[in-house]
Amino acid sequence: MVRHHDDRGTSLLLEDVGGAPGYAEYLDASGDPTHLEHENMRLWARTVRSQRRRLEDARGRRQRIVQNLEAAASRHAAQIDVKR
Repeated sequence: MVRHHDDRGTSLLLEDVGGAPGYAEYLDASGDPTHLEHENMRLWARTVRSQRRRLEDARGRRQRIVQNLEAAASRHAAQIDVKR
């Protein structure tokens, strides 16, 4: 898996840009402000970063929910053992 770190330090996967040919075009366009696709590539990369952030946020929330449920189940199990 090849990653490219853009000017904000955010990584983009090679697959995100359509494989090797798309990756080469992305590098050319994003690195050259005079390239016709420069602004489009920057906007696209911003969209990819935003989507990835939303996914990571959702994963983090899900993980916290699972951890809270596990902790509650553990406390509940301990209370049941105490009552016996």
